Amino acid sequence: MIFSDHLPLTLDALLDRPQDRLPHAASLDSNGRGSLMLAKWSNTLALFHACFYDQESAKNLLALCSSKATPNAPLTAFSECLRDLIASFKSPSLTPGRVSRRKGPPWFNKQCKQARNRQRSIYITHKESDSSSPPPAYFVAKKAYKLALFRAKQNWQQLRWKALLEATQSRNPRDFWCLLNRRPISRSIYSISTPTWELFLRQVFYDADLPFPTALGFFPEQLPRRPPVNPSTITKLIGQLKSGKAPGPDLIPAEAILAHKDWWITILTEVFNAINQTGIIPKVWKDAIIVPILKKGSPSNPGNFRNISLLSVLGKLYTRFLLSKLECWVE
Repeated sequence: MIFSDHLPLTLDALLDRPQDRLPHAASLDSNGRGSLMLAKWSNTLALFHACFYDQESAKNLLALCSSKATPNAPLTAFSECLRDLIASFKSPSLTPGRVSRRKGPPWFNKQCKQARNRQRSIYITHKESDSSSPPPAYFVAKKAYKLALFRAKQNWQQLRWKALLEATQSRNPRDFWCLLNRRPISRSIYSISTPTWELFLRQVFYDADLPFPTALGFFPEQLPRRPPVNPSTITKLIGQLKSGKAPGPDLIPAEAILAHKDWWITILTEVFNAINQTGIIPKVWKDAIIVPILKKGSPSNPGNFRNISLLSVLGKLYTRFLLSKLECWVE
């Protein structure tokens, strides 16, 4: 791949491609109306996930996996459970082209705002009158506004230097670097519209000159019979997870799996068994959230971004499971 070193299992760049060619346990619409809220792991997020496992869908899934039901039943219940989790993280859609900016510099205080309002009030009164030149009070207010800006900025800088000096003397590197790296927020959100990204990704991942591959027949009865997955295998896979990684479209980070290891061992054991018996992989494991990172040049050109694909952590666990089976087969 040219623009990323992370790939989903299948990349469906042709968005209008018929979805009935690929069987799935359930269709997870992670691209519905609204955007996904991604956040770093915190106590609040940990509490949210803990509450989620107490919900009815999570309890039903655990009971279903413990009852050794038919292979399709755990997959369908698992997909519905993930859909509920994704819906909990949905936020209203942001309008393309919307710009989120900080209201003024960090040192712009109440005194600056009052001085600016007084200057504007005098100027508006002057414009409504027939006078050819502003009154003397306008120039006095203008001078007072500039003085308020100067004093506010100077006071803010002095407080920043004082805090930085205190962090240095206390030998607290966390406070020091938090102060040093703190910058005012001033950036565009979704400055490139969704249709523009869609057209760009179509050109990158789809070649119109190449013939479209014919869909192969899917025959579950021809799948090889594999031994049941041992829960110790799932335990070993979960133990290899690394914290601090961004989650994929299912919004399940490694920290959530590690915090509720026993629950996930039971669920994933039955889900992996069902996948081995049916050959059906949850669609959300094959999707990716594409995060564009500006490399250089104009931010309005999609070609100036390096696209990183965020994949499902659970999907990565299953690919590691397949890798271990392939390595055993090769040896």
